[in-house]
Amino acid sequence: MDALSQLLSLSRMSVQMDVHCLLAGKYAVAHETSAPGEAPFHLVLAGKCRVRSVTGWTDLNAGDFLLLPHGDAHDVLPPRSVQSKTSRPVHRLRLSQDSTLPIKGNVRSPSNADLDLLCGRFICAYGAGSMLLRALPPRVHVNLQDMASGELLGSLIALLQREATLAQAGALAVVNALGQAILTFALRHHGVDGSAPPGLLTIMADRRLGSSVSAVLQDSSRDWTIASLGEKVSMSRATYARQFRAKAGMGVGEFLLTVRMMRACDLIQHTDRGLAEIGQAVGYASEAAFGKAFQKIVGETPGRWRRKQKSV
Repeated sequence: MDALSQLLSLSRMSVQMDVHCLLAGKYAVAHETSAPGEAPFHLVLAGKCRVRSVTGWTDLNAGDFLLLPHGDAHDVLPPRSVQSKTSRPVHRLRLSQDSTLPIKGNVRSPSNADLDLLCGRFICAYGAGSMLLRALPPRVHVNLQDMASGELLGSLIALLQREATLAQAGALAVVNALGQAILTFALRHHGVDGSAPPGLLTIMADRRLGSSVSAVLQDSSRDWTIASLGEKVSMSRATYARQFRAKAGMGVGEFLLTVRMMRACDLIQHTDRGLAEIGQAVGYASEAAFGKAFQKIVGETPGRWRRKQKSV
């Protein structure tokens, strides 16, 4: 299994499509900070808009997909909006429940809308998924029409739009499944985009270094070193460490620790295995060493974290 598929599986990712927005003229849609483990996204089916968040402005056009992995509060505004950074929008929008997804807007038909927008959330398991979201950049912005598989993806988006509009049996399940596929396409495309900043998506998509990332994900219990990972991709220790940091934006040790703790969180949360056994499964010879590493990343001991998850 490739690295991106492994990480998405480990995070127990699911997609929840929330609302279909049809907007025209002057409008402003405010989105509050998301709950932990949730990342909002927007897919522009037609038209243009601007999104304002703490990280700045993002201009969106037809086919654009925007994910905010850190769950930042943000506002959806008309293109070339000149509202101040401190003002909060006031919106008077109708909410209709007549189709698969609720429709929010100030017009009733896509043909009358300046902006046709699908909004949803990327929901991860607490622990592993939360760490994955933190490791992603604040904004993942790609134009899905620019992808090599644009014709196929266009068909998926058209099907998504149709299912979101027609209230047929099973339509919501179809919409969420298609949303998950489109989200995965977007994450893949962001990783291979030459203009993307260093990060987890970039290192996973790298043709050479990506195989070493997959190796760690497949066997997190192995005593990996920079030298042994370099051997996997036929690089010297120094060259591998340098190129890994340049692509990932983090050192090899930090990456190893993150992956191991993601795996540990998943095992603690979804199995009854003992903590010492889980520690061994993610590469630690003693329960004490595992507990120290876990607390460094998660902020509390494995035992306390497990008790907290069972009480939720």
